[in-house]
Amino acid sequence: MGKNQDLIIAIQSSGDALSVCLLQDNESPVLLCGDPSLRQSETLAPMLAQLGVSDWSRVRLIAAGVGPGSFTGIRLGLAAAQGLGMARDIPVHGVSNFDLVRWVTGRENVAVRYNNDTFFADNPPRVVPRDELPQDVIIQDETHIRADNLARFAAQTGRFVPAKPLYIADAKVTVKCTK
Repeated sequence: MGKNQDLIIAIQSSGDALSVCLLQDNESPVLLCGDPSLRQSETLAPMLAQLGVSDWSRVRLIAAGVGPGSFTGIRLGLAAAQGLGMARDIPVHGVSNFDLVRWVTGRENVAVRYNNDTFFADNPPRVVPRDELPQDVIIQDETHIRADNLARFAAQTGRFVPAKPLYIADAKVTVKCTK
């Protein structure tokens, strides 16, 4: 990273727990993890403010988790990342949870938790019941996709995907219209 642009902000809101991170060269990351019992929409902005960025011109990029994961969480995190990026003229990059879990675990065959008994698998991307997962698959836990790992992945690999949601399953929403 350059001398003047040595900060990375990471936002991960696709899992059960919201996390944000500020990473600077050769320093321990500032990691904030939200309370899973609280609404991410109410805690994300205050958490970003708590990171304490005083000189936004030093932020090289914003990395955001694009999923798969929580439908609403993904949209929230990406909207915040894109809003900050647009307001501060900072590039926003997406990171797939599949790529992040592979990088953290060093394993190729990974699955991302969808709900208690169902998982997202890739190659091809699909929803898979637990009993249909291969035995050698590594199942993501919250620490794998936390924002500090996301920031390190962005800093060390530079492997990004478009900053748009990676949806594999349909949203679990039913809208009833009445006249």
